[in-house]
Amino acid sequence: MTISSEASCTGTPLVLLRAAATAAATASATAAARPLYAKVEFMGPSASAKDRKAASVIRTLLGTADSSDARLPSQLVVGCTGPFALSIATLAAGRAQTVAALPETSSADTVHLLKALGAEIVRTPAAARRNAPESHMSTAKRIAEQSRDAVLVEETFTKESYDGIVGEIRSQLQLGSGSSHSPVALVSHVDSAEDLEALAGAVQAVFPDAKTIGVLVATDGAARKPSATLLASAGNAELVSVSERDAMIAARQTMRDSGLLCGVASGAVVHAAKHLQVQSPPANDDGAPVVVIMGDSARQYSSTLLNPAWLLENDIHDTQLQEEIGRKYRGASVEDLQLPEAVCVYATDSIAHAMDIMIARDFSQLPVTNAKRKIIGLVSLGRLTADMASGELVDVESEPISARMYSFAKHRSAGEPYRIVSPGTPLAEIEHFFDKHPAAVVTDESGKFPLAVVTKLDLMRFLSKRGV
Repeated sequence: MTISSEASCTGTPLVLLRAAATAAATASATAAARPLYAKVEFMGPSASAKDRKAASVIRTLLGTADSSDARLPSQLVVGCTGPFALSIATLAAGRAQTVAALPETSSADTVHLLKALGAEIVRTPAAARRNAPESHMSTAKRIAEQSRDAVLVEETFTKESYDGIVGEIRSQLQLGSGSSHSPVALVSHVDSAEDLEALAGAVQAVFPDAKTIGVLVATDGAARKPSATLLASAGNAELVSVSERDAMIAARQTMRDSGLLCGVASGAVVHAAKHLQVQSPPANDDGAPVVVIMGDSARQYSSTLLNPAWLLENDIHDTQLQEEIGRKYRGASVEDLQLPEAVCVYATDSIAHAMDIMIARDFSQLPVTNAKRKIIGLVSLGRLTADMASGELVDVESEPISARMYSFAKHRSAGEPYRIVSPGTPLAEIEHFFDKHPAAVVTDESGKFPLAVVTKLDLMRFLSKRGV
């Protein structure tokens, strides 16, 4: 028997988040908290809650429920921010090419996944309004009109698009808990007020007394707003805002506590649900749960949510991560490494001169300065020997170091500032710097005079001596 990819979008699991409920109980100073369940929609084909909508679109285009052998148009053209296009591309793989018009703000991870699925990507200005000629929506319409055998695919927000997921939640709650309690609230990430209205309609039809909470993730300047800020309220539905920072922290905690590799939007709904737990703790024997819909996976955030260095650099403090690094180094700073004094070379010195110093003193890197003794880069013994082995570097006696050094100015102009640290810099702050860079220059507090060079190997030796 062959199961179509559209059919695999349903029946996602409902999981009890025990640690989240415990944390909410602690925060609200009560003996218990409402059970908190997660409908894990990112366990669908493209790891997104958009899969159900995409499956509905595919079925409509095919005109049949049994779609495994039916034919799609050659091209499906989508104008959106990314996840819906990824769902369409996943479900249509092998049957139609997806052409996605995406704003510049769409994540690199989403673009990489779309390209892996064979999608064609057209980038549009991020600042363009929805109906502007250069917007992603207008661009998608234009592409569809000008292409043969192409269909414009638009994401719709209707109650019917949520009926299936709400019905599954009802069945799974009754089967899993054996309880007749309806949820006190259903919390989900939404794209707009229109999206929230559609979700609330589906919830009210099944759970008349439940509150529907739509969550938006606030970025940029809104990142420091209070947690779960109420934006709008109508009837039994609310639209709230959760900062990107709080969403990421909640997502990281959920990964560790529940083993669910959820994304930023999923973290936002968990954070909002915990906030609701604190505001509305259970009374007496009230066992009514809160249900969150997790709609995105961590796989779309490899450069941000899954990157500890990025989190620390952007002041997104994952408490457990910080505690682990803190215990590892016990407050030690660069000066505790007892590094040998830096030996500098001029950019105009010969490569042979630099190599002689590094080999004689067992250095892997040397700071490079200009004529005014200002540090301008690093030269690496590893790179020089590799260039010699490949035949790229031949005349080491006459070629200047400037031709082979790592230039701070060059990489700074490319958006890659090289880290310069002082003796008082905590080791915990530079650990993840070495995931991408071979070394850092230690300078005085003014950043002008080189004192030493520190590498990941220095940190490893330091931890080894401490028995870590």
